[in-house]
Amino acid sequence: MLLMVYGTLMKEFENHYVIEKSRFIGNAFTRGVLYHLPEGYPAVIDGTGTIKGEVYDIDEEILREIDMLEDYFGEGDERNLYNREKRYAQLESCESVMVYIYKYVKLEEVKQVGIHIPDGDWGKFIKCDL
Repeated sequence: MLLMVYGTLMKEFENHYVIEKSRFIGNAFTRGVLYHLPEGYPAVIDGTGTIKGEVYDIDEEILREIDMLEDYFGEGDERNLYNREKRYAQLESCESVMVYIYKYVKLEEVKQVGIHIPDGDWGKFIKCDL
């Protein structure tokens, strides 16, 4: 299954170890609005912007590990910090692929305390803007 990551799971960031043995498919883009949270990680919510990330082919075991990392307990669970959903992403090769992505649940909180990242590139934001 394909997973698009846009934050700490990307190459060169602290949680990449979770997926480092998975096959890297390529850099990709999808729709949404990206924020940087005070806790030091990103959050995606629905919107018309563009989110930049990386796509990996992962297995069920890694998906379960990432669910724990992202505080995802299952569809509709009140404890979720993120929801996992399927959506299309476009690879740099222009191929459109169906991926899992984690979306932040607390919409009002993210808008109040998060820093909006207009270009949708959290990696660049962390490296250049902080």
